[in-house]
Amino acid sequence: MKQFLSRPKRIILAVALLTIALGLLSGRSTVDMHLQDTYFVIAAWHLFAVLGTLFLFEAAIYYLTDNYRQRRALQYIHIISILLFCIAVIIFQSTGTSGPPTRYFQVSDAPRFDRVEMLMIIAAILFFIGQIIFLINLIIGFILGKKLLNR
Repeated sequence: MKQFLSRPKRIILAVALLTIALGLLSGRSTVDMHLQDTYFVIAAWHLFAVLGTLFLFEAAIYYLTDNYRQRRALQYIHIISILLFCIAVIIFQSTGTSGPPTRYFQVSDAPRFDRVEMLMIIAAILFFIGQIIFLINLIIGFILGKKLLNR
């Protein structure tokens, strides 16, 4: 277990596979989004598939850049941001709120929606900050060069 947690690339690979598995298990649930004057209804599977593919892509980048001198702390910050975002998405799906409720005159009249929406906004901001940290860490690794192998 300690060896598994010491490798960020394995953690992100496990998160990617778990995300895809949750997408398969989500069944026929949907996510409703109201943007401006358009109402989007998207299957939850599609969102989980996109996130899982993104995480698989990032795991592949971690595997390909394993020989570069990246900062381990930045890798863990990136992975923690991914985990927090995944937990927030699971909470969002499990509470049954797939977007603003349509049975209320105003969204502010809906019970619990404000807290869940705020959780998703904070998680999304942390997720995007984690993605920026991921890119910065890649650039740092390329600038510092490859690790020296002891022979």
